[in-house]
Amino acid sequence: MKNFIIDVGTPIFIDALSKFGHVFEVKSGKEFSVNERLNYTEVILNYEDSVHKDYIANFLKSKNINGILSFSEDNRKYWYELAQNMDIFTNIKLPYILNQNKLFCRKKINSILKNKVRWDTINDFIGLGELQYFPIIIKPYIGKGSIDVCKCESIGEVYHFLKDKDISRFYVEEFIEGEEFSIEACHIKNNHIIYGVTKKIKYPGTLVESVHISNVTTLNDEQIKIMNNIYNTLEYSDTVSHTEIMISPKGIYYIESHPRLGGDLIPTLTLPKFKDSFYEKVMEISLGKAKGLELKNQMKIRFSVFPFPSKVPCTFHFSNEAKLYLDNKPEIYLTIPFVEECIITKERPMNSYGRPIGFAGEVDNLDDVESKIIEITDYCNSYIFR
Repeated sequence: MKNFIIDVGTPIFIDALSKFGHVFEVKSGKEFSVNERLNYTEVILNYEDSVHKDYIANFLKSKNINGILSFSEDNRKYWYELAQNMDIFTNIKLPYILNQNKLFCRKKINSILKNKVRWDTINDFIGLGELQYFPIIIKPYIGKGSIDVCKCESIGEVYHFLKDKDISRFYVEEFIEGEEFSIEACHIKNNHIIYGVTKKIKYPGTLVESVHISNVTTLNDEQIKIMNNIYNTLEYSDTVSHTEIMISPKGIYYIESHPRLGGDLIPTLTLPKFKDSFYEKVMEISLGKAKGLELKNQMKIRFSVFPFPSKVPCTFHFSNEAKLYLDNKPEIYLTIPFVEECIITKERPMNSYGRPIGFAGEVDNLDDVESKIIEITDYCNSYIFR
C-alpha cells in the first residue's frame, strides 16, 4: 500500500485520499507526536521548529511516504521543500509558491490581459500626491480570508488603516466596480475544465463575503478563453483552482487565484454537477492520475450564507434546539458554527474568520434564494444571536 501525507484535517479529504493509500494527516501543534487513528495516522508537527526538522524528515522517510498533498497555502513552501528533499511526488509546483505573492501574480496577469488593474507600492502611491486615484484596495503581498485588506476612499483613510502597520507588507490596487464571481476549475494536465461559476455578495461596507450563489450564470466562449489564458499563465496542471474575478461592462478583471478548492462552503454548491465522488476526483487529479472529468447539468440553485447579527452587542448561542430545527429544514443541507458561544461586539465582520456561522442550501430557482436567505437570517437574529 502507498503512503501519503495530507496537510488538512478535513475528514472528507482524508476519506477520499484513503482510497489511494494510507493517509498521514499532519496537524499544526507545539510538539511533534504521532497518533494512530481508526483509518489513518495523525501527525502533530510544529512548522516553526527548525531544530527538529531533520528528525521529522527522517521519521517521514522511515514511513516510506510516496507523496505529499498540500491544500493549505500556509505551509505550501514547507511541504514543497520537504518533497524535494525526500525526492518524492507532491502536488505543489514551484509556480504555486511564487504566485502566493499577490503583486508578483498581478504583474504576470496584467501582462496577458487587456483589462489591467493599476497597482502601486505604498510609498509610490503616497508619492503621487494630487495624482492619487481612489477608491483603492490595500492588500498584503501574501494573505488570505480578507485579513488586513481595506478599501480606502481618501488618503486620510489610507493613513488610518496603515497606522501601526509595517507598510512593507502592503501594496495598492485600484478598486474595480462590477459583479464579483468565483470560478472553480479542474486542471487535468493542460486541460482546464470550469465546473462552477459562483456569484459573491458582500456585507455592506466591507470586503467580506456574506453570500455565494451557484448556477446563476455561465461564461461565454470569449470569457472561457480569458480564463484559460489565466490558468496557463499561472501554470496550473493536475490541480483544482479557485479564481476570483470581477465582470464589468469592459469585461473580466482578474482579482486573485489559488491552486486549491474555494472556502465558504463553495465546494458543496457544485457537488450535483459531478457524476463521480467529487472529493475522490480532487485527489485523483492532485495525484496526477485523472484521465478526464464527466459533468452533468445542475438543475437546482445552491447557495451559502453567513448571517451576522443585526444588533450588537449580542451573544452567539447555537443551542441543541436550534440545531434540531435547522437540521429539519429540507432546503438547508449544511449548518456549520465556526465559534463556540461568544459575545459579538463588532457591527460587521472584519474578515472571513469573523463570521460566527454558515449555512448551505438548495432551492428550485433563483427567485427563491433571497427569501430563503432572509428567513435564515431572521431565525438567527431571533434564536441564535441573543
